Amino acid sequence: LIHRIYVARMVDDTPTLQCFNREQGELHDLAPLPLNLAADERAWWWLSPDETMIALAADGVNGGLWLIDLSELPECE
Repeated sequence: LIHRIYVARMVDDTPTLQCFNREQGELHDLAPLPLNLAADERAWWWLSPDETMIALAADGVNGGLWLIDLSELPECE
């Protein structure tokens, strides 16, 4: 059973990584994301099998690939 769901949303005009804790029913801000996407650009991400890293990729002029170490961010509790 998955207890945490990671989402990317705009928070105060900043792309932000958030975590929804299903046990508590709460959404937590974790960190701003290095994204600057135009309307025709896209981003994708993948959670590692051990749920410790997120690989974030984006296309376009400001695209790239970032590895996000979840152990370096606030707890999703």
